[in-house]
Parts: sequence; C-alpha cells; structure tokens
Amino acid sequence: MMLKLIGTVSVLSLAMTVTSPVLAKDHSKEKKEHRQCRKYEVTGSNIPQLICHTDTEWKQLDKQAADVQAENRHQIERAQNQVQYTSPQ
Repeated sequence: MMLKLIGTVSVLSLAMTVTSPVLAKDHSKEKKEHRQCRKYEVTGSNIPQLICHTDTEWKQLDKQAADVQAENRHQIERAQNQVQYTSPQ
C-alpha cells in the first residue's frame, strides 16, 4: 500500500515538473514598455499635474485627441457655412 502511494506521488510530481514549463509564461522575453510622464497645467492651480502612461497609451490618447479636434473643426466649419450673411440696408 505504501509503495503504491509513493509511486503515485512520484508519477504526479514528475508530471507536474514536465508540464509546468509549458504552462508557465516566459517573462524574460517580455519587453517592459517605457513610461513617459507629462506635465499638465490645471486651471485654478499653480501646481502642474504629472500624468504618466506608457508610450503605446500616449499614442492612443494623442490619436483620440486629434480625432476630437478634427471633429470640432468640422463642426465649426459646418456652422460657419450655414450662416447667411445679409448686407445691411
């Protein structure tokens, strides 16, 4: 009975040893992204706010800001084109 238990435990431990490298992630290959911090002036405060994100996150945020600016510009141009100027009489 004891030999059977020892045999089962050794087989299980061997199976865990063989499968664990396959299941484990290799963290040595993962590249850490560089964090970049930017200062932003906050209205009503003399102390600028420091905001930190990774380079990828900054690219996404910059793209979103550019999209918002383009949409605002489009709306302003559309409103200006709708205004009809009449000459004073």
